[in-house]
Amino acid sequence: MSYTFTANITDAKTSTREEPCLCAQNAEGFGDAFRNSVEPHRAELAREAWADCGICKGTGVESVTDDDAPRLNLNEGNAVLLLKVLDLPVDCWGEITLAEARRAVMKARSRKNLSAFERDTKAVYGAPTTDENGVVELRPLRVHSFGITEAGLRDRIERFAELVELGASRGATKITWA
Repeated sequence: MSYTFTANITDAKTSTREEPCLCAQNAEGFGDAFRNSVEPHRAELAREAWADCGICKGTGVESVTDDDAPRLNLNEGNAVLLLKVLDLPVDCWGEITLAEARRAVMKARSRKNLSAFERDTKAVYGAPTTDENGVVELRPLRVHSFGITEAGLRDRIERFAELVELGASRGATKITWA
C-alpha cells in the first residue's frame, strides 16, 4: 500500500496517451509497446487481448490520462514516518492547509535528531511450504520491509516541502493524502 500526497491545484493540465492493456501482456511486443509506441504492435495486442476486458474492451490498448498536478507517492511505512516527523495526524486519509503544511515542514527541519524515527530493514519469513512440484521451501519470504535512515527521512521532508511550495506557486490551498 502507498500514500499519495497531493496539492489541490486548479490549473492542472491533462494529457492522454495510449499504452498496452495488461490483459494483452502475452503479446510478443508488449514490452516494446510500453517503452516506445503502441502503433506497430496494435494488431498483435488486439489478438492477445481478453475480449471481455473492462479497460480496453478487447483492443489490447488503453487510454491513460495524466495530469501535471504535484504529487508525492511514498510506501506506507515511509509515509507514516513522514507524518510522524511532520507531527501530522497519522491516518490513511488527511487534509491540512498550506499554512499548516509549511509549519510542519519548519518544525521537521528544526529537529536536530531523527534517529528515533529510523527503521531497520526487516525480512519476515513464513512457515515451510511445498509448491505444486513437491519442492519444499524452508523459509519463504512473506514480507520484506526496507528501512529508512535519518538522511532518508530528511530527503522525504524536503520532497514534501517541494510539493507544498510547488502547490502554493500554482494556487493550492491545501495538501491531502490518501
